[in-house]
Amino acid sequence: HVDGWDFDRRSLALNQKFYGYVAGEWHNNHHSFRASANCAFHRGQFDLAFVIIKAMHKLGIVERFNDHRQQFERKFLSVRSNRTR
Repeated sequence: HVDGWDFDRRSLALNQKFYGYVAGEWHNNHHSFRASANCAFHRGQFDLAFVIIKAMHKLGIVERFNDHRQQFERKFLSVRSNRTR
């Protein structure tokens, strides 16, 4: 596990860059927020599948989706910033 890159210690799932960039499969993030269509929460992560879902939403093909990025930031990033103070 890499602090600041992997967050879900309970499942021991790992964020793997190759699968993350190619398929939007940020596995660790997915285990932290399973209902989120967006799994790219951290700086440097990109979720192509989520970009496609958002485009489909704008076209009216997808009615709604969950994006838990703000919850992720509140839960994990605010804790990290408090530790560095």
